[in-house]
Amino acid sequence: MGLNVFLVLMVGIVLFVIAGAITGSLTYTIIPYGAQLLVASNIAGVASMSLIPFLIYPFLLILFVAGSIIREK
Repeated sequence: MGLNVFLVLMVGIVLFVIAGAITGSLTYTIIPYGAQLLVASNIAGVASMSLIPFLIYPFLLILFVAGSIIREK
């Protein structure tokens, strides 16, 4: 639709907080230690997955320059 992703995410978060406050399902409690570990492990997983393109691209570039990969126009 051509909308800014950051704007859509911010609007979604604001609507979530408003809906949670109205229905009473949003509670303000301290995150338990187990949940903190879960969030930290997921962040570490995403960080490692985001490094894969940076590791693969140089190898693909070497293959392209060597002529093993032919780029179609």
